[in-house]
Amino acid sequence: MLTPAIRFSQADFAPATPPVVTPEPLTWAELVRLEPCLRNVEQYARSLPKPPDWPGWEEIKKRFLPLVGWFARRPALRTTRAYNAAYDHLLNVFDPECEL
Repeated sequence: MLTPAIRFSQADFAPATPPVVTPEPLTWAELVRLEPCLRNVEQYARSLPKPPDWPGWEEIKKRFLPLVGWFARRPALRTTRAYNAAYDHLLNVFDPECEL
């Protein structure tokens, strides 16, 4: 007696999709703990005259880009998440009226 053939598809063997986990944003305090030089950039941003001008923002970016983001010297800070947290914080310090 023959048994019916069981048909499988590729989907039967595909791994389950893991749940999407959205990490919490980094805080400024966490960034400064990992890279204390960021505090100097924050102080510089606070020292700029108000109302802010965009050449000032370009100088802030030039100062924080080696510290956080893809080209950071510390591997733990070479992430989009770290870059976004630093960018948002420093932009808010530079121009509190700027809406993110």
